[in-house]
Amino acid sequence: MSDSKPKFLEVYSVLKSELLDDPAFEFTDNSRQWMLDYTVPGGKLNRGLSVIDSYRLLKDGKELSDDEMFLACALGWCIEWVCFKDT
Repeated sequence: MSDSKPKFLEVYSVLKSELLDDPAFEFTDNSRQWMLDYTVPGGKLNRGLSVIDSYRLLKDGKELSDDEMFLACALGWCIEWVCFKDT
């Protein structure tokens, strides 16, 4: 099993870019920096990384395809953002 954290952080950059370019969201400069650049990726990321580990377990430890890894990471970031919102 490979280390998931580098890929998880890489997917974060893609999702962040898509969120910031989406006109449905209105971020102030302060909220953008605080939520997207400091609080969420600056944490331990245990919740989000556990999504990837859980998906691997569901696949009986088989290696994830690039698409599966991206989707697992995206779901992991959704969990991180939801949990951040509730704190």
